[in-house]
Amino acid sequence: MSDFNANSYKYSFHPRLAASIGVEEAIIVDRLLRLIDRDGEKIDGVPFVRRTISDLHRDEFPFWRADFMRRRLARLEEIGVITVVTVENERAKLYTVDFRRVLAIFDFGLREVLNHD
Repeated sequence: MSDFNANSYKYSFHPRLAASIGVEEAIIVDRLLRLIDRDGEKIDGVPFVRRTISDLHRDEFPFWRADFMRRRLARLEEIGVITVVTVENERAKLYTVDFRRVLAIFDFGLREVLNHD
């Protein structure tokens, strides 16, 4: 019997955010927000989720190559949508989403937000 369950994995994104930052990036932001909500830990009051690239690839984005995910994550970090913290002596990294930055991009667009940095 197949383990397929149509409700087990749903990927979503907001069209306006995707128009500003890209569909793949918007999907990653949505998934990180869900992971933070489900498995997050707070460090200095900031919610983070702890994952390796292998974890993200295997569990969240098996349809993308690991190098593709690394590039998308790097772009999200570069535009200030996510913060990635390397933990000493661990392969896992801490990921968080800058909610204010996402809302600003959502409201004004990426170009406008980057022009005001």
